[in-house]
Amino acid sequence: MPNSSKLFLLLAICTAATLHTANGQSTSAEDEAMMQKFGTSVLKAYQSKDAAKVFSMVVSPPPASVIEQIVPGTPNYEQLFGENSKQWKAVSAWDGEFEETVMNYEAYVVLRQKPSAFGPGNPDVFSCIRLKKENGTWHYDTFYIAQQKQVNGPEFSEAEDGSELHAELNKTTSSVVQAFHQKDIEKIKALSVAEGPAALRGESERTVDERLFNSLDMKEIAEWPGTPGKVFLKDEAKIKFGESENATHWVQLIKADSGWRLKDIKLDSK
Repeated sequence: MPNSSKLFLLLAICTAATLHTANGQSTSAEDEAMMQKFGTSVLKAYQSKDAAKVFSMVVSPPPASVIEQIVPGTPNYEQLFGENSKQWKAVSAWDGEFEETVMNYEAYVVLRQKPSAFGPGNPDVFSCIRLKKENGTWHYDTFYIAQQKQVNGPEFSEAEDGSELHAELNKTTSSVVQAFHQKDIEKIKALSVAEGPAALRGESERTVDERLFNSLDMKEIAEWPGTPGKVFLKDEAKIKFGESENATHWVQLIKADSGWRLKDIKLDSK
């Protein structure tokens, strides 16, 4: 039986009375309507303590044998629906109003396919540049090693080879790679997301050069073949549905082939 913290990651609700995207992204009226309808169904199921219905709407539903064990009196049931559950308190207090919505668009552009660090017998992995979309433009975020099972799963889609989006994302990636080749810190920062490249976030005793041009990432830059790579896409939404004295309540969705699906209920500490 999965522990209760992992069960929380499978729960989310989503709707928005007036959709506002905090990072300047927009979403279609069709997506907004789908999220509203989907969120209403999930919220009612959660408030009814209908675990089976709630879990049927997550992006990767657990086995029926797991859901059947979430019954009154068990630790996992109490963690989800008990009177002392923080998630239950947040959902049960929902007043029907939804506030800001943060859309998160990510693209994983493959630099090369390489053997897994776990050795022979394991599937190859993809060495990627992760880009994020802000105010309509794609920006560098970080280097990323993606498992084939991950990017071929329900949380990702693949940009069509030869499409405008595929070409745009590979062009941005080429500019990023070139900036790393030149060790042009200012250009890398200019190409990055608003909060800067992931390698430079947070406090560190290492120099900027040491953090940004580490040997592992520079090895990927050096071995990039220079040809367009596969592009995997992930669209997420984080929607504020309330707050308490100590936390802000968010519901998280992820867009799958079948439409928006549940990912998480997140209570961010203030």
